[in-house]
Amino acid sequence: FADWYLEIAKTRLYNDDKAGARQCMDVLLHVFLSSLQLLHPYMPFVTEEIWQVLTGRQGSIMTSSWPSQDGKDEATRASFSVFQEAVRSVRNIRAEQQVPVNKKISALFTIDSEGLKSQVLSEEKALQFLCKIEDLTIIRREDAKSLSSEEHIETVVNDGFCVYIPLAGLVDAEQEISRLERQAGKIEKDLKTLESRLSSPSFVEKAPQKVVDETRGKRDDLAQQLSMVKGRLETLKVAA
Repeated sequence: FADWYLEIAKTRLYNDDKAGARQCMDVLLHVFLSSLQLLHPYMPFVTEEIWQVLTGRQGSIMTSSWPSQDGKDEATRASFSVFQEAVRSVRNIRAEQQVPVNKKISALFTIDSEGLKSQVLSEEKALQFLCKIEDLTIIRREDAKSLSSEEHIETVVNDGFCVYIPLAGLVDAEQEISRLERQAGKIEKDLKTLESRLSSPSFVEKAPQKVVDETRGKRDDLAQQLSMVKGRLETLKVAA
């Protein structure tokens, strides 16, 4: 089973749409039985046993028809690819901003294509579930221009599809600022130690080249981390 479909299936199985839930269950069963058929040559006994249980012991898996592919639905694949990118974009923002896993957020989408907008909205429940969004709003690109970059995080899903996440309420600003200041202090201390070591001629000249290179690499990594932390601090302080 594809992990994406299993997660999305939860939004169809556990809702008031009984017909939709039945259809989703039928798809899951069809895919699972087809998977058993493909596995049977390599795992004959266990696949036969599971097949018998799920099909009500109506014939052996060995005499069943081999799964066939009716063709590729490229349009569906393309639209689902965009859906995946939208989910990844929101999740990346959540990770970068260190939003608590169970905290629900708001999101604003601008989608130029009416066809794509319709496809995205058809999976609105799945988007909200996978991204922990409690308030999803589609806005016009003209309205998006008025959104402040100090109050929203913008990310581009693809050409004509942008996501805006309001910073307000995303995290506890005071606690996050305090945590980041402590983190910045620790990084600065470690960075100072490495820079002091690298500025020492005795270390650079006498230590193995591999050790010197590794130390320089650690220094560069810490410098990059410090830059990111300070950038995050600046954003939070402006928003606060």
